[in-house]
Amino acid sequence: NAQMEMILDGEGPVDEMIDEIFRAFHTFKGTFSQLELINVVEKLHALESKITRLRSERPEMSIEEWRRMLSSMGLQKWLEADLEILKSHLGDKFFSRKAALIVEPSQIADIEQKMIATLTAGENKLLLPHLRRLRYKPFKELLGSYPEYVERLAERLQKLVNPVVIEGDDVLVDPDHYHEFVKSLIHVFRNSVDHGIETDEERFSAGKDEFGQIKCEIKPNKRTIELKISDDGRGLDINSVRAKAIEKGVFDENTIGDVPDEKIKELIFMDSISTRENPSEISGRGVGLSAVRSALDKLGGSVHVESIPGQGITYHFELPVIETIDLPEISIDKIIAPMVNRARELMTDEMEIGVVDSKCIEPEETDRLMIEDITALIGIKGALSGTFAMSFERDLAMTLVRKFAIDELSDEEAEEYVEDTMAEITNIVLGNTLNVFPEINNLVTIGTPKTVRINSSVLRFTGSDIWTATVMTEQGRLSVSLLVSDTM
Repeated sequence: NAQMEMILDGEGPVDEMIDEIFRAFHTFKGTFSQLELINVVEKLHALESKITRLRSERPEMSIEEWRRMLSSMGLQKWLEADLEILKSHLGDKFFSRKAALIVEPSQIADIEQKMIATLTAGENKLLLPHLRRLRYKPFKELLGSYPEYVERLAERLQKLVNPVVIEGDDVLVDPDHYHEFVKSLIHVFRNSVDHGIETDEERFSAGKDEFGQIKCEIKPNKRTIELKISDDGRGLDINSVRAKAIEKGVFDENTIGDVPDEKIKELIFMDSISTRENPSEISGRGVGLSAVRSALDKLGGSVHVESIPGQGITYHFELPVIETIDLPEISIDKIIAPMVNRARELMTDEMEIGVVDSKCIEPEETDRLMIEDITALIGIKGALSGTFAMSFERDLAMTLVRKFAIDELSDEEAEEYVEDTMAEITNIVLGNTLNVFPEINNLVTIGTPKTVRINSSVLRFTGSDIWTATVMTEQGRLSVSLLVSDTM
């Protein structure tokens, strides 16, 4: 309407104004056709025909007459009619959404990896759940393929079944956690169509609607999701299940009479228990519902069955609400040994300095960090969080500086380079160690080495676990330490 009024308020010949309006309507018609807004397309087509006819029959029409005619058409209402159709299918919430940002799951995964590599474990546990919820889906969507499956199967079996009803609250879940269980539910829907829903003749004879109904209900609780799947078919034949249980040796004829119906209903989830005598390509081998039980057990859920003969069956599933962080971790006691080995190999293989002895101190034995004369520290964040430290006696450090140098160094020059050299050695040992663990190598961020000079001492750290190994070389002592704290 705004564009049309702007054209009509302009200057120039009437014919040119109407031509411009006609072109605008034609463009809108093409756009709305692509969107399949059938109602407004039909109305615009009729309006184009009317404009063409009036221009032919009444070429003398003034701009005001055109304005009155076009205004009387109620153009805005045409679009509103199509919007109401869309709202009936998509819901009001779809149109009340504010600007949305579309993010691919792979992009979220990349951000997750960067967070794990740069934040501490404590920070990740706090922030990752919020990020991962961005890729959660409503549980209803996980069931989305089953209505069409039921429709196809019912047609194949020549049964009349209404569209599957899926109702209840929108419960957001991580689809990866529930995938196997939801996939196994095909056996529940298959049984409902094949075993449960009767033929239209049987339903008519029983006084039922000729069309069967399968219904899903989703209800969230504090720590669980309740999923009910029901049909209004024959219901469970308890006597057939009892007979099959005797045949398979689950119970004998003398004791099965004492088994309550609730216990008998559970047997339908056992292997080889089926009430169908002759298996078909659809069902009857007694393995379908056992697959549901297996997937449910892995999920940590439960199920119980309600059934009334001639009225149908309801499966009550209780599913745990699963929200895990699953941060990649590595056992610290497994990483300290490779660290010490890399330090020993650097001394013996590259620096050609003999190693006399080494000893590792377990974390429960100490909260103290041994400091030699020169110490390099590197902060680590991510899947492995803490501080890596190598500390060197002065004589060993000076020897290492000269071995690292290409040219001969004076004592003054060696003193000048000692801090940078110890930092580089510490960086090499840590980098070579992480290469042994490729599963976390890309999930760790290494800080810039810092070197301090302190006379041999011991520093105490409260709230940190400290793994320390001393390595005695022919040129002096060094220590390899890893301080682990969730707050670092």
